[in-house]
Amino acid sequence: MIDPSLQGSIRLLLLGKDTRMEKDFPAENRELLLCVDEFLHENKCPVENLLGVFVVLGSGGFTSTRIAVVVANTMSYVQKIPVGPLDSKQWDCSYDQISACLLPLGQYVSAIYSGEPNITKGKS
Repeated sequence: MIDPSLQGSIRLLLLGKDTRMEKDFPAENRELLLCVDEFLHENKCPVENLLGVFVVLGSGGFTSTRIAVVVANTMSYVQKIPVGPLDSKQWDCSYDQISACLLPLGQYVSAIYSGEPNITKGKS
């Protein structure tokens, strides 16, 4: 599970029927893939063992959300595992409670943002 909603932090979770391991990385959004790799290695979980990947949507920064969605969808595509969107309130749910949120294989998550993007013109 990938949670990009905390500014300056990346929160990751491995969740199984009898397993729950999570870690907050003090890192920027551009370091997400490195954090995922480190987290999986620390927990001796090869990416091939993942049964699905979730991403928290609807809170957090615009760029952080986009990066998390791209990483989750790419993992889904490459590993041929389902991906699912979650609300930040579902972070503490059990595997059985959220497994129904996984999309059918071949469907991907679209980013949902906490607000309108704040895009400005550069200084002239």
